[in-house]
Amino acid sequence: MRTKRRYRKIKAFVTLLILAGIGVGIACYCKSAFEPVFLEASRATVNALAVEALNNAANIVTDKEYSDFFTIEKVGASEVMKSNSNLINKLARQIAERAQTEISKINNKKLTIPLGTLTGITMLTGKGPDVSIKIMPIGTANCEFNSTFEDAGVNQTKHSLYLNLSCAVQIITPITEVTSSAKTEVLICENVVVGKVPETYVNVDMLDLFP
Repeated sequence: MRTKRRYRKIKAFVTLLILAGIGVGIACYCKSAFEPVFLEASRATVNALAVEALNNAANIVTDKEYSDFFTIEKVGASEVMKSNSNLINKLARQIAERAQTEISKINNKKLTIPLGTLTGITMLTGKGPDVSIKIMPIGTANCEFNSTFEDAGVNQTKHSLYLNLSCAVQIITPITEVTSSAKTEVLICENVVVGKVPETYVNVDMLDLFP
């Protein structure tokens, strides 16, 4: 009798071990199969919101014109293109601060992605219960002004000023945590310079202006 009981206990124990092993195997398979899709969907959702926030911050300069940033002056027999570095640095600080505020607003939102979307199966996209994700800003938003020159036809050159904004965020999901970055480039102004580009280009290499 005792032998039979011991046999049943051993059998039950072995069965539990097998079921546990099967459960762990299924969990590992699901994690390896769904985690990349899950993270990609999370990144895409967060990146879209972060880029929108950065673009909202860039609205600070929508009322500015080319002449606010650059002037071309005659110095003797030469022409000199000058940039308004005071305005550019001021805007860089303001935009970076606004971008940080806009990104922080996302942190207060409840972000969800349908479970079906996370499987990567087209038929299940947008279906199933929602999975919550949370984002947290990392560091400060970066703001840079860059200018470019391009040929615009015979004896013409197009001068453009771009605003580059970027930020890093941490995405927290039920499965894992991952860091992602969002970037956007906004054309601020442009002007076609007729004739050759001024020989001297003063204070126009505007990189890393935000301290």
